[in-house]
Amino acid sequence: MTQTLQAVADGARTLARADRAAVCLNDETRPDHLAVWTSPIESADGGSFSIDWDLLHEALHDGVASIAKVGAQGPPSGDVGLATRDDRTVAVVPVYGSDAMVGAIFVEFLDVETRFDEHDLDALAVFGIEAGTAIERALTVDRLEASLVGAIRALVAAIDAADPYTCGHSARVTDYAKAIVREMDLPDDQIEVAEVGGLLHDVGKIGVDPAVLHKRGGLADDERELLRRHAIRGAEIVHSIGHPRIREIKEVVRHHHERWDGRGYPDGLAGDQIPPVARAVSIADTYDAITTTRPYSQAMPHERAMEALHEGAGTQFDPEAVAAFERAIRKGAITTIRTATPGPHSRFAGSNFVSISGLMPRAQGPQEPWKQ
Repeated sequence: MTQTLQAVADGARTLARADRAAVCLNDETRPDHLAVWTSPIESADGGSFSIDWDLLHEALHDGVASIAKVGAQGPPSGDVGLATRDDRTVAVVPVYGSDAMVGAIFVEFLDVETRFDEHDLDALAVFGIEAGTAIERALTVDRLEASLVGAIRALVAAIDAADPYTCGHSARVTDYAKAIVREMDLPDDQIEVAEVGGLLHDVGKIGVDPAVLHKRGGLADDERELLRRHAIRGAEIVHSIGHPRIREIKEVVRHHHERWDGRGYPDGLAGDQIPPVARAVSIADTYDAITTTRPYSQAMPHERAMEALHEGAGTQFDPEAVAAFERAIRKGAITTIRTATPGPHSRFAGSNFVSISGLMPRAQGPQEPWKQ
């Protein structure tokens, strides 16, 4: 959606040969507010964008396209914090979807002598119609994606709830993987990948014998191989999901057990070969596993979990992703810190631990469970 709106703003500026342009979109969640995308995003001369509020009101409420030469105004009001300028030429056209107005395009010419006539305004109005179609499609895709994610969350919650040891696990991994991705400064679309990939990272365990999943002590070679195949199986399952970033989501599901040193599974990827979001999910997964009780391991406190992540940085985990996780906690970006509830057979039953999500790799014999 953001890319579509930015493209509309850039296109309007190019078509109108204007110095600046903005798309002002009605905010569905807050009727009295506007969301604004500007072109260029930052002003080359250091000045701030200006909007003539009377013209904008006419476009948004009356559907009127206008050209005007305007001078200095008082400060703007409302949610759009864009300052005013001295004399300039401005034009504004409404943007329509299939059955309603969705916003307006506002262009600005810093040279008051700029020639911009009714023919140019007509061309910009036609562009507004096309832009409205594109924006409406983007909004529809956003809504469908939100519905899809909601359905996936409900499905995963139902699957998790069947196992008292992993109840809520996938949702916690998702929330904290998203926080890590933000701190890693990845593009916004990777947050979507983290959300769906985090929710589905363990979907390949469907069909794995619970006796293997819950086995205390070491696994036999064939059991270990069966369990490790959940990453491949999970990628196969999510292949049919209708999401625009499905290729990247599949990579997260397949590679969230890879290791930074190349000793992970299923493909032995190392370092930057591992998709960044998969690195984030690996850390969130491990953290949750350490701080929650499983049949084969008992919950440990937050401090011990952080020690384990630091110990694994550079071997099991991407060191920068570990640092990003720590920053997210320190900044309060991870806000749903919960109290871990040990399982029914834990000697820690009745105790509380600070927890911030993730599922660690399955323990093998006497090894500590977060070490593959």
